[in-house]
Amino acid sequence: MTKILTAFKQSFESLLSLRMLLLVVLPPFIAVVILFVIFFIYWSAWSTGLSNLLHNVGVIHWLESWAGINEIASVLAILFLILLFIPVSLLLAVLFTSVFVMPVALKWVVDADFPMLEKKRGGSTAGSLWNALTATIVFIFLFFVTLPLWFVPGLQILVPLLLTAWLNK
Repeated sequence: MTKILTAFKQSFESLLSLRMLLLVVLPPFIAVVILFVIFFIYWSAWSTGLSNLLHNVGVIHWLESWAGINEIASVLAILFLILLFIPVSLLLAVLFTSVFVMPVALKWVVDADFPMLEKKRGGSTAGSLWNALTATIVFIFLFFVTLPLWFVPGLQILVPLLLTAWLNK
């Protein structure tokens, strides 16, 4: 039990150092800012294009004519783009963290806390990029495959939670 508490103490000491804190916080922040700028620049084109696409869908067109409101497609397009921002920013933050932070953080923790550890191959930026891209592709595939489960009460919370937990592992 003492070894577990010692490891827990060392992990908090490593995490709360300024260098590691910046390594953990900065890439997700940068990812969200970059994505916000991209959304800001292309918002008008994306919302107009998606609105036109939705307007041509038979159900939406029928709903607009039945309700007498011509802005249902526009509202749905805006809502879709807002809801799209959250998972895309999460994916981009995970990609940034796994590609740029993990090799640096791993080397720093190994050098500081485990200098006698035998170094094997792996842990490179290219390996992190490959791992991140593979995990992202699998995550997106599983996201779309499990979309019907989101209509089952309770699973609309559990499924994204499990998928995100798997992606972050």
